[in-house]
Amino acid sequence: MQVEVPNGNTTTTILLKDVLYAPDMGVTIISISHIASAGYAALFRANFCCIFDSKKHRIGHVPVTSNGLYRVDHSEAASSASLSRRLTLKQLHCCMGHIAPEAVQKLVREGRVNGVDLEEGGDFGSCDSCEYAKTTRKLIKKERSALRAARFGDEIHSDVWGPSPLESIFHHKYYVSFIDDHTRYSHITLLRKKDETFESYKHFEAWAATQYNIKIKRLCSDRGGEYLDQDFTAHLQAQGTERCLTTHDTPKHNGVAEALNHCILEHVRAMLHQSGLPKFLWGEAILHVNWLKNRTSTRALDNMTPYEALTSNKPNLSNLHKWGTKVWVHNATNSKLEGRSNVGRWVGYDDESMHAH
Repeated sequence: MQVEVPNGNTTTTILLKDVLYAPDMGVTIISISHIASAGYAALFRANFCCIFDSKKHRIGHVPVTSNGLYRVDHSEAASSASLSRRLTLKQLHCCMGHIAPEAVQKLVREGRVNGVDLEEGGDFGSCDSCEYAKTTRKLIKKERSALRAARFGDEIHSDVWGPSPLESIFHHKYYVSFIDDHTRYSHITLLRKKDETFESYKHFEAWAATQYNIKIKRLCSDRGGEYLDQDFTAHLQAQGTERCLTTHDTPKHNGVAEALNHCILEHVRAMLHQSGLPKFLWGEAILHVNWLKNRTSTRALDNMTPYEALTSNKPNLSNLHKWGTKVWVHNATNSKLEGRSNVGRWVGYDDESMHAH
């Protein structure tokens, strides 16, 4: 509160902090200790009280009344201006319920509020209560910032999807994907249980070594227990394969594999709907969608297909049919008077077995 102190024919305004505001009182009682804490000094004599600033200049002279009080009579105990409080940015930030410091400054700077002034300077620092209540994760960019791996096998991304709400026709409930970062060629294996992930990786590793004479240098995955298994870890160490794990509970850091899951399931839902086939064929649909994905151009490869990036040959789609198309299937078990074929459904290709279903 700013208080007007008489000094002969003039008055001096002094600022007192941490005062108690009682607007219904008829008088303003000044605490000498508050005057002292504000940097002033008071000298009392029988007939008056003098107040001095830090340079020993007299800034106030208050006479004593007949009843022994050092009293100043004003027409108004405190003007509206005297109600302004001078606070630090951090103090006002706390008083305003921890709104952003920039919003606090803007309120005062643009005169949107009355009764407070901000002290100049001072470092806001950090607010522990805001850290406790408002902490969020750093935004994960949609575009990858790191360079693509230089060669096939330098970096493999993997993820396990599932469980499916419905078992496949061969009782699978999961699938594991392995995506090469350089070619973006993806390999998918259907699983009955998550603990089959390690065996699936060894099959993929053997396929890459036999067909393309490469050793996997780095395996990127989340922190799922199927990847942190003791046998899996020992195998990677024996092969000299580095492990790259995502931050806990942050699947977006495994972006290549997560993007594959999103893409595949969108197409699977569309194909099941279009064909009218039962949903327990989701496993066959996933394998076919992955086969198609490897033969579809992608921006990550400057619009080349993963198949061409891996084999240096363009994919041949001359024998491609709509998933779920009705076909005649040869049946040699029928009797001599029965037909030699039955009506069936074509449910696609897969890269694992390299044949149609």
